[in-house]
Amino acid sequence: MFLQLITREAICYGSADSSYETSLVSWALPYAKRYIYNTYPDRYFQLKHTGFENLNRLRTVVVEKLFFRKVIRRSKIASTQQFECNCLLQGDILYTTPESDSHSIFMELSSFLLDGIPQLPLANFLHMIETMEESGSSDENIESFISNSQKLPKHPGEESGIYILQSGTLTPALGSSSSNVTNREKLRFGKANPRRAFSTGRRGELFAFNYLCSKNGEKKSVKWVNEMKESGLPYDIIVGGEEYIEVKSTTSRNKDWFEISVGEWQFAVEKGESFSIAHVALMDERNNTGRVTMYKDPVSLCRLRDLQLAVLMAQQPSIDMP
Repeated sequence: MFLQLITREAICYGSADSSYETSLVSWALPYAKRYIYNTYPDRYFQLKHTGFENLNRLRTVVVEKLFFRKVIRRSKIASTQQFECNCLLQGDILYTTPESDSHSIFMELSSFLLDGIPQLPLANFLHMIETMEESGSSDENIESFISNSQKLPKHPGEESGIYILQSGTLTPALGSSSSNVTNREKLRFGKANPRRAFSTGRRGELFAFNYLCSKNGEKKSVKWVNEMKESGLPYDIIVGGEEYIEVKSTTSRNKDWFEISVGEWQFAVEKGESFSIAHVALMDERNNTGRVTMYKDPVSLCRLRDLQLAVLMAQQPSIDMP
């Protein structure tokens, strides 16, 4: 009862890139919903009744320094003492710092989903799945762990491999009409572990940067705009001050598609032949080998059907028929 009368008020300093933390939360939500369905069915159906509206309001904000002070809810009387922390949920905003670990984020996420009460078992569950993803466990092994070891079967109507699509995301599928589709990795969205995706993206950008430097030599300058930190720009590399390169990376030999944001696609339309996509297939991390395929003016390539543009639909809510 005392804890319900006292709340924490965030005090923030500075701002930082939040793309990784946002991806981590987006990745964790389907697993969290499955956990809640099996462990807290009343809460799950309460969330479902509102169309999971609160999930649409959740925002992740990364700051350089984070503190909180204690506030009495009704009187709004606040303490003068400040306490430093790395992760804090306040209302619909999840504040974190670059030093925050994933388990702390999962704890605050559990509080957001379960009426403001942090749930260590849910945070531990999400952390175990993340650890399995990072260690390279297959989807089948992870599903077996969730269903058999954790006793958390899928809820009725859940579609395997389909997750809520973040607003404004297009997923182009690469490859000519004559490409071999029998070995193509299934087109899907939202399942990749964000930490692994971030690492693959950084490795791919570095590989493309080195490739473009060796290709251009001293003729043109090559700038990696994300070298120090994520810039948020709709491109990753600038060549000669006038060619914009967006890098898309993969470690899969059978994956011939990638995700592209609306902002990146709009920039491609605007720049035309000055915009290219560098598709980097990373082969061997130890020997730093890979393959770079350049797609100059992808919008025109789509018009010529050398590339194909697909939109992956979000999972639609099930409708009970009479």
